[in-house]
Amino acid sequence: MDLREAAEVTLDRRSLSALAGRVDAATIEDALTRAVLARDERAAPVLLLAGLHAGVALDARHLVRGAALLPDAETLAIAAGHLHGDVAASLLAAVDDRGLGYEREPTALLLAELWCRRKGVPRPTGLLAEARIRARRVLTQEGEDAMVALQGLLDDPDVAALLEGLLVPDVKEAARTFVARLVERMVDPPLAHLPERPRKETRGKGSVRRATAKVGRNDACWCGSGKKYKACHEAADRDRNADASDIAGLTSVELGASLEAHLTLERLQGMRGHELARLDPGRIGVELRLPWIELLGQWGEYLAGLVAVRAWMPAAPELPDDTLDEALRFVAEFAARAADVGTVREALALRRGRTDLVLPEARLVAADPADRLALLEDIAREELDSRGVNLGFALLSIGYPALGVHVARSELVLRPRDAEGDAMYASMVEARDRLVAPPWDPIDDVLHLLDRGVDPEVERELAASRQRMSEREAALQATQQALAAAREELVAAERAAAAPVAAPEAPAARPVAAPVDGTQLRKLRERLETLKQDLKDRHRERNTLRKELEEARERVADLEAKDDEDEDEVAEDDDDDGPGLEASVASRLRLPRWPDGFHARLKEVPEATARAALLRVGELCAEFDVAYREVRPLRGFADTWRVKVGRSYRLLFRPVDDTLEVIDLLHRQDLEKRLFRLRRGGE
Repeated sequence: MDLREAAEVTLDRRSLSALAGRVDAATIEDALTRAVLARDERAAPVLLLAGLHAGVALDARHLVRGAALLPDAETLAIAAGHLHGDVAASLLAAVDDRGLGYEREPTALLLAELWCRRKGVPRPTGLLAEARIRARRVLTQEGEDAMVALQGLLDDPDVAALLEGLLVPDVKEAARTFVARLVERMVDPPLAHLPERPRKETRGKGSVRRATAKVGRNDACWCGSGKKYKACHEAADRDRNADASDIAGLTSVELGASLEAHLTLERLQGMRGHELARLDPGRIGVELRLPWIELLGQWGEYLAGLVAVRAWMPAAPELPDDTLDEALRFVAEFAARAADVGTVREALALRRGRTDLVLPEARLVAADPADRLALLEDIAREELDSRGVNLGFALLSIGYPALGVHVARSELVLRPRDAEGDAMYASMVEARDRLVAPPWDPIDDVLHLLDRGVDPEVERELAASRQRMSEREAALQATQQALAAAREELVAAERAAAAPVAAPEAPAARPVAAPVDGTQLRKLRERLETLKQDLKDRHRERNTLRKELEEARERVADLEAKDDEDEDEVAEDDDDDGPGLEASVASRLRLPRWPDGFHARLKEVPEATARAALLRVGELCAEFDVAYREVRPLRGFADTWRVKVGRSYRLLFRPVDDTLEVIDLLHRQDLEKRLFRLRRGGE
């Protein structure tokens, strides 16, 4: 069967039934296999549903690469309920393949668990670990519903802890509804929930533009036939516009056939993995090739990237050498993280065996297993004084997850927080999840302390005190309002009791308040006294909590002060015991003079540190006495000083006549290295 023919079939009962009636089992199986290999998202779901409706015993293996081609969660549920073979294992492999996207991965895991329960078989090894990994990444409503439902089935305390903020009644109810809908699709006939006829709706994604020119119904048709438009091409044009794309004059099918000519970086970034893999490498503009290769790797389609580089190799004169080289290194890097030894070695072979600039994980994966330990030692020696994260990535890539976690911890502590550090932390946590270890790593508290400057336990205590204080304030306000209302009620009752009763013969133009007896007044007064006592108790509780909050704040301040004292002890070797700048030097207005690259340096450090550094320089230049009290000389350097910026950074500077020469802003752990370079260079 021609895949183009299948791609034209719409997803409705009438069209799919017609297709199922005119093809045999072998034809459907073969065509579905070709559609999945071609990453054809139009033909694959048509062939799958038609085959299931025809009773063809399609194998679950098609889900490994084909699940990403299905249009929605309900179609995936139909496939999970009717395919033959190990559906759960295939769904798990589809998740690991990364083509589903973060929003659909939790649904695939949920369907795998539902399938196992329906068949009465154990869940596949790795499902719990994948559930933990995905519980950290939930960003969409479908993902939330699927993960909350899956947590209820798994009943795993660690998954529950990761989803704590989502385990609320509204989301739980949405999750139950979501599961019920999936189960219906799994057990009902394959086409039961599809529309009877094609729906009259636009199939293009996002904003669309007309695929035909706008013509009045009674105007002459654009084709030149002489007929009115409504009697000629209106119906055909309506069909074209139902499949309009975001490019004027093109349907989505036509755009798909010539997509490379309309590519932009924004369009590339909005495409899914199978869409990226379907692009023709030879028709992609040179400026988009590297972003395309990187996106392919992120979606797990690095093999398509290798095919593309091979296609570009004969045309190398059209490309800068470093562009091809970087593309090969991208392929090697992503293949290494997937532990694909063959692809890594082929990518490196295309570099003529050179391993310079190749990340350690790719070098280790490509090496013979017997040589990996020696190579690992060489790489470790190269990075002995580095603050990079590549060694941790490398260990995780070659199958040493626990060892990789230990190394990653040390690297995370050494480096300032940045994008690579965040990626390393995510990889470390994912490795823990795959080992089914507790979800919170011991390094979390250390990183929190380095990042925030406060022990997390103290910060949690402070947050709890603030929460209790807020609750007591709300309760106090409610009691005050109740007391005011009770007072008004009592005053009104007392007035009503004291008012004279109207004479019987007087006309009752207005209703008269019912007389209030002594029992009712007594109850109101007792209630008023009770509320007064409650108000006193709540005032007392609030004052107690205020005291606790102040004590917690003092503890935080004491710990921060102690940390600063400890850091001063660590840096003692770099300080003289003498006082700060002498008064004659300090009492002078100066203008700052910045070193080359200082603006970039400010972007590397935490934002709060950058602000504090600029503030400190301003104070020093404006001869603020308080700024010079914390200034210390650097031993062995004439007229060179340092001052603390925040907890962990130091600003080096020299006062020269009417200027303040800023030398550097660096982490205290790098101070010794910087001083060594200053001494050696005579700066």
